[in-house]
Amino acid sequence: MSKWEEKRLRVKENQEISSLVNENQLLKNRYYVTVIFDVIKFLASNKLSFCGDDESYSVDSSETCPL
Repeated sequence: MSKWEEKRLRVKENQEISSLVNENQLLKNRYYVTVIFDVIKFLASNKLSFCGDDESYSVDSSETCPL
């Protein structure tokens, strides 16, 4: 089977390499969003700060959560 025919067959069956890679990336992205959402829910329900403790720079005391 020639490469062109293989390509046509993969496109017809929606089995292109790019779509399979995109599907894998989509699953990873869904996982990351789910984890981030769970962390946000945990922090909010426990009334915890959304900021980290980075002492590598000075922070003005009037600023509560610098980005």
